Amino acid sequence: MPADGAVRPPVPALALAQLEVRERQLHHPTQRGRRRDAGDEAGHLADEQTGGHGDKAGSLLFTGSNFGIWLVQANLVCYLTTYLKLSATVVGVVYAAQGVGALLGSLLAPRVIRVLGNGRTIALSTVAAGLLTALLAVVRDPVGVSAVSALVFALGATNVVSWFTLRQRIVPKELLGRVVAATRMLAFSTIPLSALLAGALEDRLHDMYLIILIGAGLRLAVGLAGSRSSLVAKQATVTP
Repeated sequence: MPADGAVRPPVPALALAQLEVRERQLHHPTQRGRRRDAGDEAGHLADEQTGGHGDKAGSLLFTGSNFGIWLVQANLVCYLTTYLKLSATVVGVVYAAQGVGALLGSLLAPRVIRVLGNGRTIALSTVAAGLLTALLAVVRDPVGVSAVSALVFALGATNVVSWFTLRQRIVPKELLGRVVAATRMLAFSTIPLSALLAGALEDRLHDMYLIILIGAGLRLAVGLAGSRSSLVAKQATVTP
């Protein structure tokens, strides 16, 4: 017993208790901890020195781009079967072409990034994808539609590879998980809204050609805006 007569738990018990407290804090963060985490994420996005401006510009680019993409994708099956009168088998071929295009785009992305840099690759691939998407309102034969779809998805994959490798570099390591979660939530937030709007527009207008052109125009405009943002102005190149 200690000289002062107090009864103290053994050191291992104290250490175990401290570990249990720390475990609870890690898995059940306090409200103050949550506010601090959110503040860290917001602080990064506002901090030019840590690349936050580029991260914010990229996130907004993908948010707008997804809106344009899903104006088309939400009604694509309807367009292919109702407007172009394609069979289920041919529709499957079109979607297979999209997958092949995405694979090729992923393979080619490192070479493109080494030439253009990450920021410029993201912006220019978005612009090109918008221009090519507009061709879907013009090209009506299955081969042409499949080829355009493959090219659009190749550009989309190049876009994503460039964005992910850039974000890995500009986001501080201790914030990476939270920033990725926050920016992806922002980018995906427009998908359900765009899909709902696409369905409503088709029901009202019965003009998928116009809807495709609107979606393509939005993607083009977002890409052009991105090319003039800090995403490109603070040019960074990251080899995937």
